[in-house]
Amino acid sequence: MAKLQTISAPIAAATGDDATRKALVVAAFRLFAMEGVGAVSLRRITASAGAANQSAIHYHFSNRLGLVRAVLDHVNEMLGPLQTEAIAELDAVARERRPSVDEIVRIGLSPYVHLHQTSDEGERALRFLSRLTWESGADAQKLMLEKVRPYFLRLLPFLERALPHKSAEALDFQLYMAAANVIHGLADITLLGQEPMSSVDRLYKERPLDMLRYFYDYIAAGLAGPCTSAAKPAKARAGKRKRT
Repeated sequence: MAKLQTISAPIAAATGDDATRKALVVAAFRLFAMEGVGAVSLRRITASAGAANQSAIHYHFSNRLGLVRAVLDHVNEMLGPLQTEAIAELDAVARERRPSVDEIVRIGLSPYVHLHQTSDEGERALRFLSRLTWESGADAQKLMLEKVRPYFLRLLPFLERALPHKSAEALDFQLYMAAANVIHGLADITLLGQEPMSSVDRLYKERPLDMLRYFYDYIAAGLAGPCTSAAKPAKARAGKRKRT
């Protein structure tokens, strides 16, 4: 599938301070994704954005963390329409019957898969999110969770109805791991092309749709599997817990 460039037009249409701010966000986004959040100097980002004033980042974002926040907002702008569509699809299914775990996984994770597969910027978005989880420090990690968590919390009610036997604690943790799997898995997916074990490299190169189906099966099986914890089922605790 051909890769689509998705952000050039809005940048070109902006003028003045708005154009400078957008250029800084896009430059940071691309450099952070390819080289690392802490590996790129603010001076280099400013130069890459074509900003004449070396203080432009401090003017628009205050500091590096403010810039990271703006890049996360940029990623969420790309994901937002896809996430809205996914929730609407799950709601439509739920009006007719209870969605299966497999459906919740396939539909719920599709925004990340679709974004990664259909644009170069989407591929960078997943790399940026992946890097942010482990190489950027506690403040940036908290910021990343603040921006990413809300969508996955919207999937929880569907999973609670599909898995009434599972404890809230187990379901929360396993959904967190599912989110981590999709972000890190897509960010590192080209590694599969180098793995000859059981012909994984051929699967990656020749049968990507089968590979995606196997991935969804893996996530769904983990969520639907039995839990040995003595914690109370999510259904029994739903009225007692408060999600944020």
